[in-house]
Amino acid sequence: DLAGVGSPETFKIRGNGTARIAPGRWELRCLPPDGYFVSDYSGTRQKFGARGRADGWHEITVEGYSSATFTLSPNPASIRGVVRLSGDPAAAAPIFLEPYDSARHERLWETTTVRSDSNGQYRIPNLAPGTYRILSTFEFRSPTAEDFDAASARLINVEEGRETLLDLDLWGIR
Repeated sequence: DLAGVGSPETFKIRGNGTARIAPGRWELRCLPPDGYFVSDYSGTRQKFGARGRADGWHEITVEGYSSATFTLSPNPASIRGVVRLSGDPAAAAPIFLEPYDSARHERLWETTTVRSDSNGQYRIPNLAPGTYRILSTFEFRSPTAEDFDAASARLINVEEGRETLLDLDLWGIR
């Protein structure tokens, strides 16, 4: 759109598994229901399709008939663990998960944020297999990729259908 980026829209999927989209340039991302992850994507005239992960953003240009297909799989990965501060559980600690391309050293799309419970335990469900960086800190409301670098965030690879156990130390600026 020559006028710039518009507000995000949510498309309702009809009974036949399709949605109507007006002509133009679109960036699409599928947010699957609990218990699923996006395992594959194919689409018409995708600009960023070669960039990698099916669960990320995909740019298409809709001209007449165009298609974008997301395939969901029922075996998502998850990460769980305990956040600690000086060995003690850290209650209500923010945990930030960044989808990460380690070859390009870049964030793929926005982070996911959860908080630990009163016992310092956290769980991040419904993840697609791939590489992520994870960080627990009260220092940032929305950490940038550079903040993840400065904090030496943990790099983690998750596998389809597996729960990864990962305890975290609460990070703070020193």
